[in-house]
This record gives sequence, C-alpha cells and structure tokens, in this order.
Amino acid sequence: MIDARDTILSEEDRRLIHALQIAPRAPWTALAPILGVDAVTIARRWSRLQSEGLAWVTAYPATAERVLALIELKCPPGRTRAVADEIGRDREAITIDLTTGGRDLLVTTAFEDHEQLSDYLLGRMGSLDGISDMTTHVLTGIHTDARSWRLRALDSTEAAAVQQLANSAPAPRRLRAHPRDEAEILRELATDGRLPATEIASRLSLSVDSTRASMNSLLASGRAVIRTEVARRHSGRPAYAWYFLKSPARSMDQVLDRLATLSDVRLLAPTIGPYSIIMAMWLRNLDEVRKLETVIEQHCPDVIIEDRSLVLRTPKHLGRRLTATGQTSHG
Repeated sequence: MIDARDTILSEEDRRLIHALQIAPRAPWTALAPILGVDAVTIARRWSRLQSEGLAWVTAYPATAERVLALIELKCPPGRTRAVADEIGRDREAITIDLTTGGRDLLVTTAFEDHEQLSDYLLGRMGSLDGISDMTTHVLTGIHTDARSWRLRALDSTEAAAVQQLANSAPAPRRLRAHPRDEAEILRELATDGRLPATEIASRLSLSVDSTRASMNSLLASGRAVIRTEVARRHSGRPAYAWYFLKSPARSMDQVLDRLATLSDVRLLAPTIGPYSIIMAMWLRNLDEVRKLETVIEQHCPDVIIEDRSLVLRTPKHLGRRLTATGQTSHG
C-alpha cells in the first residue's frame, strides 16, 4: 500500500511531467493547448516542481558513446553509507543504489573506454576502504532504459500531440562546435535540461548562434540525451527492484524483446558477467515485486531468475545527489 506522502504530485503535476518525459524542451506555449492550461500557469507549476526537487530535466552523453558497467559491492557492517558517500564523489559513478539481498551497493558507472574502466576497478575500487567484495557486470548494450518510462497521466491523444512536438525539433545546422564547447554545453544542460541557448551562451561566453547549433547537433545526432526525471517516492511506483537473469544465448534477442514489453522497466541490458541480463523496475508495491517473477516466467520460460534486490535508497541518480526521499537536494 502506498503511503499518502507518496502521492504528493497532483494530477496536473503528473500530466505536465508526463508531457516533459516525451518532449523535455517543449515550449510552454506549445504545451498549453494540449494540457488545457495557460503557459504562465505551466511555467509556475514547473518552477515549483523543480524547486521542491520533485521533478527535473537533465542531460548526459549517449550510452553508445560510453562503456557502461554495473558494480556490485559488499561492505562490512556499518560501512555501506560511508562507502556510498565516498563513491558519490566520483564522476564515473552516475547512479548509486543501496540495496538488500546479495549486495549492499549497486553502482552504475560510465567510462570513455575500457582502459578507464580497468583503471577505476583496479585503482579506485581496489584502494577504497570498506569494500569486502566486488562483482562487475559490463553492459554490452542498452536494450531499454528510462527514456521510455512514463507516468501514464496523459491519454493517448494528448501523448501523441506532445510526441508531435518532440518530432518537430529543428534539424541541426552543419556547424559543429569545438568538442570542448560541446562538453561545456552538455554540462550546463545536465544542471537544467531546459536551459535556453541564450542562457547557456551567456554562461559560457559563446555566441548564441553557435550554442544553439551545437545543442541541436548534440541532440539530433543522438550524441546527447535530454531526460525528464521524477522523484521515485512520489511517482506512484515507489518500489524499486533489480533482477539478475540468465538466458540461453540462442534466445537472448527474443527474451530481451519480451521483457521490454513490461510497462515499468527502467533498465534492461545484456551483460558480460555472472548473469546474461540485468533489469531494473519501478513498481507500485512490494507485492508487485514478487508477482513480477511469475510474469517473467510466463513471458520467458527459458529465463532463470538467479537473484533479485530491493533498493532501499538512491543517494545519487544520473550524476545528481538525492535526498532520503529521492528528491534533488539542490532543486
């Protein structure tokens, strides 16, 4: 049963967040007729959601550009929080989950290449006090991630109308910025994915035209991702579970396609390690965590559920520090 504190978002809030999950940078004036609210009211509502850390828009490099790994850590009694705090300072650690089950921490990491991954595992992890055991899963791709996860607050007609806005984004100009400028622009978008080009240009002392062209190029080419996030506790799906699966190689593609049809998947990825597939889900309650195993067995009879873990807390998500309630600590 979901606590009343977990439903802090109004229906209007949820509709706005759903719209921004589809089109994160859509103008308020374009969303107004779809949501049935004037642009000023929408802007005010979003400002409140941001300031309270309930929802935010962020940006990050496309996964195809990086080497991703999920690191399982076990810690001596009483050391888990301290280790999580220490790892939270690392740029490579993009998401940190404190979990139950056979691991104390699950750290999602990203690197420019396999050499950097090796240096991190053998250097940083090897020298960190408070780790009693470590298992690494290198992701060989991302089949599904939270970019396709929705609050499902809009009806199909409204969602399609917002999707049209997303599809009408301007085509990138041929101008390509210096890689350093693109990296700086992406860092600004990571703090607020809705920042206008004029604001970013002012912050970085770049021209507005080149900034806008670089932003369009980054997004249209798929080299960067803009994503709308919501505090899990207030999403209506506060239960967060990881599943560790084994699948025969001959049916891997079919299994991934079937698992991807589950509506609450936040991450689905084939891996190199003790398991062949790792999947993360946001669910309505603990009972759904158990029932999902039956659904997986029915959908994919060849799959073996080797292990599962329930997330107790996520102190860092996509590079952002979160409070105990899963809200951004800096709005």
